[in-house]
Amino acid sequence: MNLIYYNEFAYELLERLLVASFKGKLVYIGINENNINDVACMTSLKVKKDINSNKEAISQIKEYLARERKTFNIETEFLIGSEFQRKVWNELAKIPYGKTISYKQLANNIGNPNASRAVGNANSKNPIPVIFPCHRVINSDGGLGGFSGGVKIKEFLLNLEFAN
Repeated sequence: MNLIYYNEFAYELLERLLVASFKGKLVYIGINENNINDVACMTSLKVKKDINSNKEAISQIKEYLARERKTFNIETEFLIGSEFQRKVWNELAKIPYGKTISYKQLANNIGNPNASRAVGNANSKNPIPVIFPCHRVINSDGGLGGFSGGVKIKEFLLNLEFAN
């Protein structure tokens, strides 16, 4: 049976962070179990909690949160998303640790300069934040913009990176 296995942990502001994989590849990081179920429904897969799963991914995320890691070495896979969304998400991985770019810059980077709003929408659907760091994308005026996990978490992640 094809299963998405997930595990969870807590860290400061991230009271409950879920980490899920499919066939050994990370497919989801988030705070809401319903979102894993949404991914499962869109892919006709089942979801199962397994406390022994995703240990390496959790370890690397904890190192990142402890300011001991700036890059990740985790196999990932997007099980969901349109071609445009996947293009946006893959471009996120090119934003360096501790740096930010605007939604407009991200739209330019993918060759679609008029797609700032669509880029923001794609970011809100990013199933693997932190690894694909949508928190590093901000408004052109320097405002934080939105974040699927909430603006407080976006601010927390940016402050974490800027403190190094």
